[in-house]
Amino acid sequence: MKTMRKIAALTAALCLASSLLCGCRSEKQLTEDFEVPKQGCENAIALESGEIMIYASVKAEKDVPVYATNSSTETYIKFVQGEALEYDLTANTTITSTGETSTFEATQEMGELVQLQDGVVISAEEPDIFEGFRINYTTADIESIEVVSTGDGLTLYAVTMTGAYADTFDLEADGVKSDCTKVLYNYYVDASGVTRTVLSEFTRTVTSDGESQSVTEFTQTKIN
Repeated sequence: MKTMRKIAALTAALCLASSLLCGCRSEKQLTEDFEVPKQGCENAIALESGEIMIYASVKAEKDVPVYATNSSTETYIKFVQGEALEYDLTANTTITSTGETSTFEATQEMGELVQLQDGVVISAEEPDIFEGFRINYTTADIESIEVVSTGDGLTLYAVTMTGAYADTFDLEADGVKSDCTKVLYNYYVDASGVTRTVLSEFTRTVTSDGESQSVTEFTQTKIN
């Protein structure tokens, strides 16, 4: 009987050790996989010149001002980085329900920033033209990474974030609650190590006046 107990205990210990080792290997692989798109984004931000195209959309069952307004935004940016960053930016936003269009323009030249909202000069915080390529999270926030060769010279790193990370985007104010339930990032890295496209998708449950609905926020950022 004692021998059987010893064997059972040894087997349990070996299973635990094996589990821990597998966990370590998974964490190591996750870190290695994450480093590629992360460095690729840094390489994209460091490009001396280029063009950035951004398409963003919000899809909701019913419009809720500020939190869930069906809309699409197309942004074009041309930039040069020398002693200082210079760029021209134009963004057009269309509200789906009304067809109303709003235009935002920004020019940064010789250290002078000019911003226009529908043709009117405004004073606001300078836009971060590389925002779509900035990674502000760590491997601890990642649930899984899938690496896929796309066959066109790009490698896709599909990153699924943890529920805890999604929770950091929860919002609640003025009787409206926005519960972020899922966050996905897709990074397309070219052979030179530059992340060329970033796709982000946020899924939310927005509750207003006692009614809840699913809302999807999608953004595609490409750099050439």
